[in-house]
Amino acid sequence: MQTLLSILQISAYFISLTLAGYLLSRGRFHPISVAAAGVLISYALIQADLYLGHEFGGRVEWVSRLLWVAYPLPVALWTRIAILLRPGDQLALDRAWWTLLMPIAMVLVLGGWVGHELMDFKTYDPGPLFWTYAVYNVGATAVAAWLLHQNFKAATKQDRAYRPFNALRLAGLAYLGGMICLLPGWFSTAFVYTFVVVDVIMFGIAAIVYDAVSEGQAMRRDLSFTLLKVLLAFIIIVTPWGIALLTADTWTPALALALLGTLAVISLGIPLGGHIEQFLDRLLFKSDSKDAEAREALRTLMLNEVRRPEAAPAIASLDHADFVRLTRRALSHMQNLPRLAASPLTEMQIVAKRLTHEANSIHRAHELRQVLTECIETLRPQSAEKFGTTDEWRFFNALYYPYVVGI
Repeated sequence: MQTLLSILQISAYFISLTLAGYLLSRGRFHPISVAAAGVLISYALIQADLYLGHEFGGRVEWVSRLLWVAYPLPVALWTRIAILLRPGDQLALDRAWWTLLMPIAMVLVLGGWVGHELMDFKTYDPGPLFWTYAVYNVGATAVAAWLLHQNFKAATKQDRAYRPFNALRLAGLAYLGGMICLLPGWFSTAFVYTFVVVDVIMFGIAAIVYDAVSEGQAMRRDLSFTLLKVLLAFIIIVTPWGIALLTADTWTPALALALLGTLAVISLGIPLGGHIEQFLDRLLFKSDSKDAEAREALRTLMLNEVRRPEAAPAIASLDHADFVRLTRRALSHMQNLPRLAASPLTEMQIVAKRLTHEANSIHRAHELRQVLTECIETLRPQSAEKFGTTDEWRFFNALYYPYVVGI
């Protein structure tokens, strides 16, 4: 049974980090994707802590104390996702999350780091103030579940993102309901960890599909290609670990931490490989280097080819809601050419007519950005002044400065 639990914990750790890495590679500027990746990383750290605690007990007290940071975060981030999924601007809820829920989570994190009142990390017994964490967890869980239910009632089946949104909602409710499974004696430990692995996979894939549908992109080929590379690297790199485990006389905390670190490098490094290359290019090339621009253009072309829908619907056939959603996405990506190049709006006739030669997705993105800029310029009031702050300038200023200027 102990071996089965260890396998389930390490599997949940590896799968969570892999899905989090892929989510960050797709939408590191998308708030929902960042929050979902944070939930998955928190899952992974919790599983790593449980694995180390079951294997070595108080010998890894300092590691468990550090990993306590992951425990208050999942319900807080789930609440953040539920707020972001609500239609329209949710300024009051967003302000409440930043000024109330997150400070409480940070206080609980610091409380676990500096003392034993919340948790005794030598014996893994709850401390005298553990009830504060329980109240926070139950309260945030109830708020997140209520928000997810309200979001589902407000969603429309005509929206193309309805199905992945519903899957995301079900994954959230499954996780929040899974808190009941953690009550002592209600369910076997193996069942709880199996439930966690299944829920992690469901939540990760639902978040990825939701991001892809929201961006008007495909994800099957790109995700399959990424998972295949991760699996290949796992087989090549972790096979020596399996041999070492079978032949080793003792299994020490240092070896366990090295294994977890190796799995983290594989699961995060491969999905984020393109961003690592971008960082290295900034170090090796000058900012205006043509070689760096050529490498970035090549990466963008390769990425867009695997994320382009195989049977994309014609722009003219999109309903008003989908067209508005894609336009808002394109506006938010005007300063991010690779993301803009993946927009289905690059296939519009107005963009194609402006191209005088066979163009790739980079050229189409440039033209789409120019079209959007010209549309925003039409909102500029007819005035002798170049800029203004009066009421007639409000629509132009609301679009020009954040999207065209990028401030």
